[in-house]
Amino acid sequence: MRRLLCAAVVAAVLAGAWPGLPATVTAGAQGGFGPLPERYGEVADVRPGAILVASRALGDPNFVQTVILLVHHGEDGAMGLVLNRRTDIPLGAVFESIEEARDHSAPVFSGGPVVPTGAQALVRSSSPVADGRQVVGEVYVLGSALALTRRLSGPIDEQRFRVYLGYAGWGPGQLEGEVRKRSWHIFDGETAIVFDHEPDSLWQRQIRRANVQMASTRPLR
Repeated sequence: MRRLLCAAVVAAVLAGAWPGLPATVTAGAQGGFGPLPERYGEVADVRPGAILVASRALGDPNFVQTVILLVHHGEDGAMGLVLNRRTDIPLGAVFESIEEARDHSAPVFSGGPVVPTGAQALVRSSSPVADGRQVVGEVYVLGSALALTRRLSGPIDEQRFRVYLGYAGWGPGQLEGEVRKRSWHIFDGETAIVFDHEPDSLWQRQIRRANVQMASTRPLR
C-alpha cells in the first residue's frame, strides 16, 4: 500500500499535476496583515498565516487534535496544512524515482484529507525563496512541482524543509461557519510553531496555551 501511494505521489509531482496553491494565495507579511488577536476564534481572524488549533469539541475525525497553518483564504474558500501529523514514511521512499532524494530519511507529513497523493512543501528561510510564496514570518510554501523537485535533489534539513501529502480544504464560508461554532482557536502564525521540533505534541501544548489565554480573558464575576 505504501509503495502504491509513493508511486502515485511521484507520478503526480513529476507530471506537474500535483495540487499546487491557488493563484490567489497571499503572502502574509507582504500583504501587510497586522498581528492577529489571540482569542477563541473570530471570523475576522481567518486569513493566511493564521494558526488554527482544533478545540476539544471538534468531532470531525479528519481534524481531531490538529494544528493547521492556513496558507490560503479567499472567495473560493480556504486551504491549510496540518502541522502535527508526522508519518513514518521517509521522503526517500515517497520520491524514490528522484535519484538524489532516495537517501532522504526525513519523514513526510499528512497535510490533510484532500488529495492525499498530492504533495506540497513548507520552507523556512530568512530571505525570499525562489518559486515560493511567503505565508508568515520566515515560512514559504512552494508553489510548483519543479520547485519541490529541485529542493528534493539537494540536502534536506527537517527543521527548514517539510513535505506534506494532502491538504485541509474548506469551501466558501465553510471555515467561517466552523469558527462561529467555536471549533477552532486561532493564533498568530509563528515560524517556530510551523517548524516545531516536537510536532507530535504540538496540539497538546497549543490547546493548553488556548486554555490559559481564555482563562486570563474571562470576565470576573
